[in-house]
Amino acid sequence: MWLTKMSFLVTDRVAAAGLQDMIELRLIDYRQSPLPSEVGTFDRVVSIEMLEAVGHSHIPTYMEMLKRALKPSGVAVIQVISIPDERYAGMLSFKLQ
Repeated sequence: MWLTKMSFLVTDRVAAAGLQDMIELRLIDYRQSPLPSEVGTFDRVVSIEMLEAVGHSHIPTYMEMLKRALKPSGVAVIQVISIPDERYAGMLSFKLQ
């Protein structure tokens, strides 16, 4: 639900800025992207808080997807929530009660 609302908000903002012909927005499962016909076709990829959603064990798969999606000169912007290194191991074992 939240992702759908966020996609509509971003789509509206892109249109309000008159950039809908220059920016393609997608709400997709990273495990199903890029499609074979899209490999190496993206100039830019912006990833917003995806590493937290993907989880530690799936980060290599996610990074490989970004690499496959981008053109050789492409750029990925990856925004994440970070924590100090010394707390990372503890976060991996954290379980909500």
